Parts: sequence; structure tokens; C-alpha cells
Amino acid sequence: VDGRTVCGGWDPGAKGSGGTFSDAVHALDLKTLEWMSDDPLPCGAVSRHGAAAVDGRIFVHTFRDGVVRRDACGIAKSHLTTGDAPEGVSMCAVAPLADPAPALLVFGGSTKTQGFSADAYVLDAASYEWRRLDAPGGPGPRGSCCAAAVDGSRVVVFGGAGVAASGYDGGKGLRASDETWLLTVDGDRGTWELLDVAGPPPRVAASLELLPDASLLLAGGWDPATGATFDDCWTLTL
Repeated sequence: VDGRTVCGGWDPGAKGSGGTFSDAVHALDLKTLEWMSDDPLPCGAVSRHGAAAVDGRIFVHTFRDGVVRRDACGIAKSHLTTGDAPEGVSMCAVAPLADPAPALLVFGGSTKTQGFSADAYVLDAASYEWRRLDAPGGPGPRGSCCAAAVDGSRVVVFGGAGVAASGYDGGKGLRASDETWLLTVDGDRGTWELLDVAGPPPRVAASLELLPDASLLLAGGWDPATGATFDDCWTLTL
């Protein structure tokens, strides 16, 4: 892997301003440690989206219809999709799959009216067709999880937040999780396993990456109950 790409996002700006959303794309060359600006996202400004590298290309999932694909040469295009798709959700966890063919996994997320999802979907990277996995017994409805692929068919999902029985209450009703799940994808089926591991305290919006030694690195995140932002790092070896 020779680079990293950052796209879209939100600048909170001055307190009470509502901030601004971005369509900017920047690529970091890991050899030279230089950032370069690319053409903006063709879907427009987005935030709370998810992106993952699938077979050398970056797929961006937003609450809008379709997906954005950015090729290794830096050209990004919007693509319409077919099939049983995740509709109107953002703050999803995303990760690449490769077995039996390159694909994008999308799990969870929330609508603009705080309707949280517990569904997992797979997008075929060649045909742009979605399918919803038959995957009972997994995490409850939640958004802002983090995810990382362990291999071509297995993905680790950590954290995220759902809504308490008392309701959303302007965000005060969000309840973060410290659960670590392993999802194994086999065709149209998914098998969830809750891992019995001690680890990070509950949080949302952390990052999770597979390291060269096959361990996983989790960093940062936010606790919606306290408003605290985390600066800690954790590793997990399966």
C-alpha cells in the first residue's frame, strides 16, 4: 500500500454556525509523505460516509443512491447500483471483501431521523449489485461502528451506538457499545460471533485497521454519553 486517501467530511466551524461539508479529495503518498489534492467528489459534499479500498479502488458509500468509485489513477466516478441496497443510511461501517470476488461490506448506520440499522449488505465491485445478507444473531441496531477486514471473508466490527429505550432525546439517548464482533460472509449468508475479549471502553467513530502482522489497531473515537474524545490505541490479535 503506497498511499492513503481522505475524502469529504465536515468542518464544525464557529459554535452555532452549523459548519460546512466538504467534497474535497486528498491523497497522501506514504513514500514521500506528501499530500496532493485531487478532483472533488462527483457526488458533492458529504459527511458521515464510509470508504474502503476494494481490489485497488476506493469505494465511497453515502446516504445518497449509488456509490462513488475512485480508481488508482485518481479518477472518481459516481455509479448507480441495483439490488437490495442500504437506503438513506449514513454512519455505516464499511470493509472490503475478496472471497469469492471483490466486494464492499456495509453494516449498520442511521437515517436522518435516527432510525438505526442492524443489517449487513454486500456490493459486488464488478456488477454494482447489492445483496442483503441473511445474518441473524448479530449486533443490535447501531451506527458509527468501525470495521476492518481480517481476510477475504471475515470482518471485525467494534463499538458503535444505538438508541436507549427512552429515545434519542437530541442525542442524549445514544448508548455506545464496547462489543467486538466477527462477521464471516459466505455467499448470501453471514455468521456473527461475539468475541469474548477485554478491550476499549464504549465509543463511536473510532478507526480500525489491519496491520502487516495481521493484528488489528483501533485508535481514537468519541463517547456520546460524556462528549469525551479518545486518544488511546488498542491492538487485537485473533
